[in-house]
Amino acid sequence: MVPGIPVICTDVEAYRGHFPCTRIYSNSTEEQLAAIRYTWLILMPVIAWGMRCMLRESVMRKYMPRVDNLRHWLRNWLAD
Repeated sequence: MVPGIPVICTDVEAYRGHFPCTRIYSNSTEEQLAAIRYTWLILMPVIAWGMRCMLRESVMRKYMPRVDNLRHWLRNWLAD
């Protein structure tokens, strides 16, 4: 399985949900550095690997178009 990429994101509406990612609230440099340390990217690569895999699976399961839904997408996005 190809892992995903661990994500640190600003807490905005578009990124809220049940994603296994680290959210920052003030978008300050200090908070960003703390978030990087929190995700264990350097010290604990096994945990980072798990976070990447969980994030990828979540996106693939919930947010990628499936063949059975493509007709609906096409109908809604393309002109008649």
